[in-house]
This record gives sequence, structure tokens and C-alpha cells, in this order.
Amino acid sequence: MKIRREAKIGLLGFTALFLLIWGYQYLKGVSMFSTNTILYAEYDNVNALRLSTPIYIDGLQVGLVSDIYQKPENPRKIVVEMNIESERMIPKDAVAEIAVLSMMGDLKVDLTYSSTCSGPDCAQTGDYLTGITKGTLASMVGLDNVKDYVNIATDGLSEIFKELEKQIKDNEKIGQTMNDLSASMANLKSMTGRMDNLLATSSGSLKSTLANFQTISDTISASSSSIKSLIQNADGFAGKMNDLELDETLNEAKVTFTKLQSTLASADKMVEELNGLIKKAKNDDGAISMLMSDEKFAGDLKVTVNDLQLLLQDLRLNPKRYLGPLAKKKKYEKPEEDPGH
Repeated sequence: MKIRREAKIGLLGFTALFLLIWGYQYLKGVSMFSTNTILYAEYDNVNALRLSTPIYIDGLQVGLVSDIYQKPENPRKIVVEMNIESERMIPKDAVAEIAVLSMMGDLKVDLTYSSTCSGPDCAQTGDYLTGITKGTLASMVGLDNVKDYVNIATDGLSEIFKELEKQIKDNEKIGQTMNDLSASMANLKSMTGRMDNLLATSSGSLKSTLANFQTISDTISASSSSIKSLIQNADGFAGKMNDLELDETLNEAKVTFTKLQSTLASADKMVEELNGLIKKAKNDDGAISMLMSDEKFAGDLKVTVNDLQLLLQDLRLNPKRYLGPLAKKKKYEKPEEDPGH
């Protein structure tokens, strides 16, 4: 059972591969079941020739183009491979002409020859034919008729120009128009000459200006690295500014400002109370007011304070002098440091 399944899978794969190869060859116009004649032709230009382009002999399709590639020995040459029905007898001197099939730009290959052949005189598989490319006009009317069509067109155009010349001579308005056109062309020529002179005169200034522009361009180019570094630094600074906790910093500043306002309010209140005390001291009748306003009282108070300092100093130095009857009379000795002096 296992071998039979593998055989089926192998047969299915082989069939798929065969159909793929057959389909590809069919799209190229090659039949795998016929022994057609394979001929070649070289061209300088194939005019966008495609695979499966039909091949004709006197309007009868006898094959298809099966391959197009560059010649290995000379890549400037294009080789066209033609798959032709085996029963067609084609002389070795036949010419393979690439021509236009329709006005839409479709191409074809025409095999043309002047004499017939038979047996070994005919082209065999692998032979090369002479390849030429025909233009659109030659493809439509034929090489023999192109000259006739050109002659007809030339005669027609000659008659048209003769009639136009006659009309110009007989019609004054047309003649005046031609004169005006001639004058305009003369003015244009004069203007062109002036422009040439102006450019020649200003060539030095223009050259200097262009040189200055070149210098500026070179300077900018030389400073490109510095400019790039400056831009990168600016980007880095902007990134750091974005990374800072601005909201938190603003909140802290707001709290600090509030505390500062409270401190200033407390200071104002303290100054106001101090002013009140000073004002009260000035307006009161007590000692502080007299001390601030009465100079005599201030002097007497200073003397009293000095005397009190002397008394306290003497009491500290000679305490027995102040014990009453037990005190020994002792001569007053002036201390080295007298507060009264």
C-alpha cells in the first residue's frame, strides 16, 4: 500500500512537470509533438519583436518566433529563432523581413525568396537566413511603390506651393503681411544682436557673480559638518529640555513664592509693630521719651550710671569700708580702670 501511494505521487508530479513544460512551449509557439524546422536570422534592431510573432510566406502563416536573444559572440546583434512547419520548402537564400502587420504596431516576419528549392538545396534546421527590418511605410505599400507615392506627394506639394505663391502675389493684404513679417524678423535679428553685445559686455560681471556663488557654495559645503553638528546639538538640547520635569519645578517655585510672600507679610507686620513702639516711646511722658527728647536728662542719667558703676566697683574692691562701725578707715585708692574717665 505504501509503494502504490508513492507511485501515484510520483506519477502526479511527472504529469504536472510535463504539462508545465508543454504549456510553456505552447505559449512560445513550439509544438513538442512535431519535428519542425528551426531557422535563425540576425538583426541590428528587431523593433520590439516578441515571442510567438507570426511568420508568413506570401500572406500564409507557416510558423512562429520561438526565441529572441543576443548573439554571444557579438552582443550588438540580435538572433531571432523561427519555428517553421517542416513541410515548408524554404531556399537557403530566403530573406526574413521584420515588417509592420497593422497600424496598431503589431509586427510579423515575412519570408521572401525568388526561386524554389528541393531536397538538400532547402534550408535545414540550424541554418541562418538573411534578416532585414522594413519601416512602416515600406511595410504598408511595398518597396516598389514607395517611390511612386513619394513622387505623387512631391508633385502635390509643388502644386500647392505654386498656388500659394500666386495667391500671395495677387492679394495685397497677404503681401503686406509678408512684408510685416519680414520687418518683424529684421527687428528680432537686431534685438538678438543687441542681446549678444550686452552679454559680451557683461560677461565679466556675470563670471564674477558666478564665481562668488561658487565660493558661497564651497563655503557652505565646507561648513556642512559644523552645521550638522550645530543642528545635532540643538536637537540634543531640545531633547534634554523635554526630559526635564518642568511641571514639578514650576510647582516647587510656586510653593517657594508663596512662602516668600508669607515671610514678607510677617516682616511687614513686625516693622509695623516696631514703628508703633517707637511712636509710643516718642509720644509717652516716661523715661524713654525723656531719654530720647531731653538732652539734660540723658546727661544726668549718664552721670548717675557712671557713679553707680564706681560705687559698685569700690564695694567689690573694699567691702570692709561699708560694714559700719567695724569698718576700718582706708584711704580711697583710685582704680586703674575708672568708669568715670
